[in-house]
Amino acid sequence: YINAANLSLTLDDVVQPIWLENGDDGSFDPGDAFTFYGRARNDLYAAANVYILQGADPAPRMGARDLTTNPDAPLALDFPTTLHFEENSYYWQTMPNGAGQDHWFWNGPINGKETLTVTLSVPNIAPSSGYVSMQIQLRGRTTAQTAPNHHTRIVLNGEQIDDRLWAGQVPFTHTVTLSHTLLNAGDNTLIVKNVGDTQAAVDVVFLDWVSVDYRRTFTATDDLLTMTPRPGAQQFEITSFADADLMIFDISDPQAPVRLLGAEITPTPAHADAPTYSLRFADTVADGARYLVLSAAAVRQPARITIDALSNWRSPAAHGADSILITHAEFVTATQRLAEFHRSQGLRTVVVDVDDLYDEFSHSQFTPEAIRDFIAYAYDHWPAPAPTYVTLIGDATIDYRDHQQTGTHNFVPTALTQTYYLGDTPTDNWFVAVSGDDPLPDLFIGRISVDSIEQADAVIDKIIGYTPPANPAVGRAMLMVADDDSDVFRVANQQVTDVLPPGFLVDTIDAADFPPGDPSVAILDALTRGRAFVHYSGHGAVFSWGTWGPEQDKRIFTTLEVNQLPAGSPLQLLTVANCINGFFGGHSYSVSMAETFQRLPEGGALAVWAPTGFSYPAGHLELMKAFYATLLGDGAPGDTVTLGAAVAAAKITIYTQSVFWTELVETYTLFGDPSQRLTLPGYPVRGYLPQVWENDGS
Repeated sequence: YINAANLSLTLDDVVQPIWLENGDDGSFDPGDAFTFYGRARNDLYAAANVYILQGADPAPRMGARDLTTNPDAPLALDFPTTLHFEENSYYWQTMPNGAGQDHWFWNGPINGKETLTVTLSVPNIAPSSGYVSMQIQLRGRTTAQTAPNHHTRIVLNGEQIDDRLWAGQVPFTHTVTLSHTLLNAGDNTLIVKNVGDTQAAVDVVFLDWVSVDYRRTFTATDDLLTMTPRPGAQQFEITSFADADLMIFDISDPQAPVRLLGAEITPTPAHADAPTYSLRFADTVADGARYLVLSAAAVRQPARITIDALSNWRSPAAHGADSILITHAEFVTATQRLAEFHRSQGLRTVVVDVDDLYDEFSHSQFTPEAIRDFIAYAYDHWPAPAPTYVTLIGDATIDYRDHQQTGTHNFVPTALTQTYYLGDTPTDNWFVAVSGDDPLPDLFIGRISVDSIEQADAVIDKIIGYTPPANPAVGRAMLMVADDDSDVFRVANQQVTDVLPPGFLVDTIDAADFPPGDPSVAILDALTRGRAFVHYSGHGAVFSWGTWGPEQDKRIFTTLEVNQLPAGSPLQLLTVANCINGFFGGHSYSVSMAETFQRLPEGGALAVWAPTGFSYPAGHLELMKAFYATLLGDGAPGDTVTLGAAVAAAKITIYTQSVFWTELVETYTLFGDPSQRLTLPGYPVRGYLPQVWENDGS
């Protein structure tokens, strides 16, 4: 039994009035229904809003107002409206000064002397429209020392309507006033032409969106019409409904819609077997008023309805943890195994479903901010000692709304930071920079970046089953790999070697030493034979390390070679001083080097420390020196400090040296468990062989 009086619908914690149809028996039974005015969401993270329906407290209902007849009022013939057209299929990640900017564009770049053709559907143009206004929003992709460096021309239905010169990597709007006779009632063909006749060596632009302001007749489309009539007393007749069950709402205030009753509905048979209906009413229209007229058949249903199991992560007395594991429902079972392992290590541990964080910290709306707000809340309010470790279990993509329709699931989303070279760049560090205004981590964070239950089980199996190599020749061995592009990488590796404690065995593979041979084969062989630690310094891409060879046309090491590593590979930790090897924010088919090493079952790496963005070798060097100095300390046999602690110490060190390295703080990501401790075996035994020289009398 559900008390109908207690049904309450909220959006972002604001009660939304509902129109309840429950048979007046006081209970909400099968067959009963309610109607509400739903609004879409349009931000970086989602296009759909989440409404919360509860049955605990009485809530206000949608108001109603009877319409009055006014036969002396004039019959309105049209109303002003704006249509907005936008497709977001091309992503310009590296947009300069892109913070807060729209990075998504229509189709792709329009190069010089190329055109982009789009179709705009403009229904029910009023004959009295006179002039209409169009806005075509472009964005410059390229810049040049000469200005202007863009020349764009707009053609509508075969007629040129604008031609402009402009400059820069900036938004530019073609604003055009034209006769309504140039528009078709229905489909229209708009061509954006990049003329390509400026002095710029390269000229590229994007189409962002198009808007059309025109006067529209009171004609329904798909049994629905949203209208914004002029103020004053008027009569209205809305035609072309296929259904006689029609409703009117005043939606001038979206938070307080009002149902309008008493309109006249009449059939207007166009064909004997397919009559249409019209709706007629009169009203005194206020300035800025909006009306929604639709049939019962046009009322939309929720895209999804789920039952929410309540959580209480905002209850300090109920919680307290050293380790917080944030995961998606799909990976909860695997994550519970990791939680039990953490507890066996003496860590108070909780498993948190990320959907519960949306419920409690963002009113059920999908946003990474809910994760950060939760971590900040736990850090500030949970019983002491405050949480130390945060592990995110699940992959993420920065195509939050799946504009490119790859179906990639954002299991546990990441945040974005703006970096100089890459623009939008994934950052998990932001989640734990919760105290003060600096970017430094206040908790230790890592990510297990997985897309399936099988991957989650494989990675967690490696963490739980970690057995340190007993052989010092493996457990105290580091492989140093250097790019051949510059001596700076070889020198950097030597300087990292200098901070390693005594008793560490270091061998090197420098791409400059090849050919003869192939560095990828040498690396694969070294990893197969066993090295607990591997460090690479050089250039990088998402799927590979730098290039080598006389033509620089071969890759030093790629994800293809990583996947050839045998089960049982003793690699514990991989660190990379390069660019974007840790870029995990792509689509599900775009698996980075770091993720490939992490996901490899029974092999690969226990943990990887890699960047999601670009930076300089000088910063990488200081970061790695601080990391290894902290992680390994004096090299005494036994457990090291945790990976999370070493990461945080390194970030604090370079940020203290210079805020110039802020991007490294934000983008270097630990792929692994931040509470993980690596164990160093005993020192290798050194043997001595006698050597004999002939005495020559000297």
